[in-house]
Amino acid sequence: MISNPELKGKPLGVQQKSLMVTCNYEARKLGVKKCMNIRDAKEKCPQLVLVNGEDLTRYREMSYKVTELLEEFSPVVERLGFDENFVDLTEMVEKRLQQLQNDELLALTVSGHVYNNQCTKTLMLPSDFWSSPLSKLIQAYLPSFASSYLIRSNNRC
Repeated sequence: MISNPELKGKPLGVQQKSLMVTCNYEARKLGVKKCMNIRDAKEKCPQLVLVNGEDLTRYREMSYKVTELLEEFSPVVERLGFDENFVDLTEMVEKRLQQLQNDELLALTVSGHVYNNQCTKTLMLPSDFWSSPLSKLIQAYLPSFASSYLIRSNNRC
């Protein structure tokens, strides 16, 4: 899109030989899937615009630039292909939560650890937490967390 901004919003596929190796979301909405035969993709979506994907140099360069940008936020970044990265934000989140605590904006202690792609949380809440405005936000936006915490805390009482 950077080199051809007029393609923005149009169904677009990247062609290598007789195969469309990937496509954008506009093309996917019209029934096109990555790794389709070009003929089948054009039948599904006659307005599909194909670009040559034989030379991936520019894509590779941009991909590394994105990864470098993410590394400014975290020392732990894992690349997965051209367009995916896994970023460990644990340290950044812990620093922000510590800052909130230090600013006395939030009376909540949170520690996070990542094990085998699972994020576990330990929460220590003040006794009146569930009647606070913050708890209303948690209950609205994280209902499964709020209900499981309430169930566990009620079982302890």
